[in-house]
Amino acid sequence: MFSVLSVAAPGVSGVVTVDMIGFFSGKYSSMRCARARAPYGTWPARVALLAQAWPLGIKVTCVEPGPFRTDRAGRSLVQTPNRIADDADTAGARMKRTAEGRGKQAGDLARAAQAMIRITEVGKPPRHLVLGAFGVDAVSQRLRAALADTEAWRETSLGTDFPAGT
Repeated sequence: MFSVLSVAAPGVSGVVTVDMIGFFSGKYSSMRCARARAPYGTWPARVALLAQAWPLGIKVTCVEPGPFRTDRAGRSLVQTPNRIADDADTAGARMKRTAEGRGKQAGDLARAAQAMIRITEVGKPPRHLVLGAFGVDAVSQRLRAALADTEAWRETSLGTDFPAGT
């Protein structure tokens, strides 16, 4: 991604990347998202791309869509039966939710496409664009939880620095 950007940078004014909401939010099959993305490190790479490209005037938007009505959870998805009793409340429950939600996802692909087109037409696009109510709720909960942990452990965190003046 970075080598392509460095070659194209003189003519590039913006980049839109799309990834799975589960990887960031920790919800909606996050293990699948992590497994699918681990070899590429796309989320960390996209965050690095944001930091590197914006100062050059290249606007980068990381799009995080929630569940949309695609074939991913439809006829193209083949799930193995959950045979491990200990997984019934985790992986088993997720597989059940996926099967029951086929064709009922709230996300509309045409509206998502319009939202992505819109961000390419504005002077100051968002650095992150979360699509769908599920995505907005999941990301908001994750960020609030991270902030609460940061504040609750503030003294411990700050105590790891060298004392001032040393």
